[in-house]
Amino acid sequence: MENILSGKYALILFKIQSMNMGQLKKYYAVILAQEHTLAQLDLLVKFHRGSVYFRTRNWFEGVKKPLKDALAVEFGVRYNTVMRL
Repeated sequence: MENILSGKYALILFKIQSMNMGQLKKYYAVILAQEHTLAQLDLLVKFHRGSVYFRTRNWFEGVKKPLKDALAVEFGVRYNTVMRL
């Protein structure tokens, strides 16, 4: 991961420092739109991950295996992590 104070991130910070109020408001509107898009994407990912865990639970109930152990072995996640979703 790139250091936030170097490269393209430094350029963005420099550009923000030189913006007037009108430019800052436009830039802020873009950031809010991107944040909304990311929130929708995050929700979509959580939905699909939850669907996988739900199907996994049903599958392991059918073969009479404990879900807690299976999640760790099959997906590398702890049962508590899954239950938070």
